[in-house]
Amino acid sequence: MNHAKEKFDLILMRSTVTATHYSLLSPFTLESYLYTKEALKRYWDILSQDACLMISYYSELRQSAKDTMRFLQMLQLYKLVEALNLKEHTIIIRENISIGNSMLNRYVFLLFKNAIDKNSLSKFKIKGELLYFPGKIYDIKDKENDYKRIFNISFLRDDKPSLYNFIKWRKSLFYIFKLIFIICLLIIILLVLGKVNFKKTIFYLLLGIGYIALELNLVGKLVLFLGNPVYSMQVVLASFLFFGGWGGYWGITRMKINIKRYLFLLFLFNFLFIFICNWLYTLNIANQILKNALAFLLVAPVGFFSTVPFSQALFKEPKRHIMYALDGVGTVLGTILIVFIQIHGGFSLGFLFIALTYALAIYFT
Repeated sequence: MNHAKEKFDLILMRSTVTATHYSLLSPFTLESYLYTKEALKRYWDILSQDACLMISYYSELRQSAKDTMRFLQMLQLYKLVEALNLKEHTIIIRENISIGNSMLNRYVFLLFKNAIDKNSLSKFKIKGELLYFPGKIYDIKDKENDYKRIFNISFLRDDKPSLYNFIKWRKSLFYIFKLIFIICLLIIILLVLGKVNFKKTIFYLLLGIGYIALELNLVGKLVLFLGNPVYSMQVVLASFLFFGGWGGYWGITRMKINIKRYLFLLFLFNFLFIFICNWLYTLNIANQILKNALAFLLVAPVGFFSTVPFSQALFKEPKRHIMYALDGVGTVLGTILIVFIQIHGGFSLGFLFIALTYALAIYFT
């Protein structure tokens, strides 16, 4: 779609579900990128005159939870066309259909290239229930404010493609705080047993948080460029392990290493990755091996730099077993925090969070 030169009379997506993601706990599936603001703009550009985009979802009548999710997905699309000023081109319908012995609700989102006449409703042979029609107030608009109080219905972006997440961030925050409280208890136990000072504790926690958060954020951000979460996970993990191993070796064989310099480079690279990843999306590379190789090399510097400060500091540390444990606790804490930020703020906000983590690590060095 990004590089299509021809125009299309119809683009049809019928309950596109790939169930393809890099982790069972990951909210970012491959089909998420089909329904983002950037994707809808691309569809609009390649639609010919008098053409139409059709997106449909299905749910069984007896599955009220799934039906609510389908309605929320239609509401997300409505918010999207509202943001793009394309409401005058949009119709949303809900209808009951039967397939075999099953009774289903079908939600249909229609986006026409030409604007719809507000007085032309009779021209459309609509059998189901109208949820939205230009100039008319229907179910989707009536329920928007009610659903906004309960659910997160913000539209998707390439930078924040959490398709199936409708939980408000405030509700998630309660569970995050409970997990952090448990982790803090483990930290206190380590401090008491190991008799470690506060500054070192924070330093090793920050290194663990930054390392795992950077790795997971790159995995999520590169999915769109590489075309599959599996490729993204393999490439990023391979680059981190290979170059991280060399970075660790470098850290313990060079006695006079300025740890703050490497932390500053990590701080800087997190800002650069916001722009580098967006630049990758513009490249027209058809060969999957070349894309994997390019991503592997781009991740290499941070894979190398991320292990140098930890290896150097740990090598000189007399209580290294306690510090190693604190770093491990940091990776758990970092995983929780970065996934929360990715879902509710996006990958770019994730890079800013990681940059802040390494800035604090410089301070506590």
